Amino acid sequence: MTERPGVAGLRALVTGAAGFVGANLVRHLVAQQADVHVLLRPKTDLWRLTDVLPKIERCHADLTDASAVAG
Repeated sequence: MTERPGVAGLRALVTGAAGFVGANLVRHLVAQQADVHVLLRPKTDLWRLTDVLPKIERCHADLTDASAVAG
């Protein structure tokens, strides 16, 4: 059996990070020591991410707003 490469040190961008699936993915990536960045809508409730907030980089933008995403 071949060994799978880990994600330690790799940079990951997660959209939808405050949702059920996204929050669990973020927690997994943080536990694996990835450099995690999340894209969140400006008024997103972060209650699912409170335990990992100090360990992730957050960017607030709405993907449906072309000017916010472009810059």
